[in-house]
Amino acid sequence: MKTKAIFILFLFFVTNLSFSNTIFSVQLAKAEAFKKEQKFTKAINCYLKAIRSVQNDDAMVKEVYFDIADCFYKSGKENMAVKVLKFSIYRFGAVKQDLLDTNKLDDQLVHSLFEVIGDKYDSYRNKYVSKFDKKEKLLAEVASEIKTS
Repeated sequence: MKTKAIFILFLFFVTNLSFSNTIFSVQLAKAEAFKKEQKFTKAINCYLKAIRSVQNDDAMVKEVYFDIADCFYKSGKENMAVKVLKFSIYRFGAVKQDLLDTNKLDDQLVHSLFEVIGDKYDSYRNKYVSKFDKKEKLLAEVASEIKTS
């Protein structure tokens, strides 16, 4: 009985994951189409729906935030584009090389970002890294508690 319950939970998880990835792909395709048509607001809305469908996958989400920033930039909202990119650094771990290597961002936008954040880049990165430090501290505390029990 226990094995059957675990199997059912596993199937539910796999089905849910597959469904999320399908929503992600569909919304991403819609967003790309809107972006090509220069309908940036509609594209951003689709990108946000895609993010909501896979919000626990930082790598996928980070790339989508690059697309959102690009849409803001192309619609003349450079400040918002920079804000989105800053968020991608401290929330999703985007590193300088990600920003420089991606073909999703205009070089001028990346340059503007680095001008705006300047020396704050390291603090944004540290904010991202610190969330892992907190997890490690908790895991160490839990492991210690288990040993003493």
